[in-house]
Amino acid sequence: MSSHHIVRDAQEPALIIAGTHLSHENIGQLLEWSPVIVVTENCLEEVLTWDIKIDKIVCQDIRYQYVYAISLHQQPLEIWQVANVNPSDFVHLALQKLIQRGHEAVSIIWEDFNSKDFFQYIEKVEIIVYQSYTKGYFVKKGVFKKWVTAGTVFYLPEREIIHEVFNLEQIDSHTYKATQTGLASFQTPQPIFLQESIE
Repeated sequence: MSSHHIVRDAQEPALIIAGTHLSHENIGQLLEWSPVIVVTENCLEEVLTWDIKIDKIVCQDIRYQYVYAISLHQQPLEIWQVANVNPSDFVHLALQKLIQRGHEAVSIIWEDFNSKDFFQYIEKVEIIVYQSYTKGYFVKKGVFKKWVTAGTVFYLPEREIIHEVFNLEQIDSHTYKATQTGLASFQTPQPIFLQESIE
């Protein structure tokens, strides 16, 4: 994978890479739009082998010198520091910084993502989360609509309150499947986290 030098701004979704489990094909699709790329220290060494331009790195403050040294060839870049070594703290700081800089949408690659910790941001930024087999969306109360192919599966990790669905068959308390290709929708009275199956 390679990324050309392109002027980046807050218009396109930024990309936080906090895990490297996603397929190269899916990662390549996320990089097509030349997003601002933020990488967390826990997966930095692997991402540095991908031959892409990194814009920001989040690391533990005591690891700053090491992170700076191994990413010299990526200059210019910013290194944001946190006291803790927890990847969750890295992602929170990255989100807060991106929101401060005017980003309206952020994609996150992170296998250990826990939606409960991130509802606090849904009024400030649109977040899409990529895990190995799912793409997750935070849905504000109201209606979530998406064009899908027949058989697309959606998961609700928690027992969310759903008032109405369209073009979706309920498989069990957490799972819905699109009955035909076309628009599918969920109506909810509260914010929810919804996952769509991906290859």
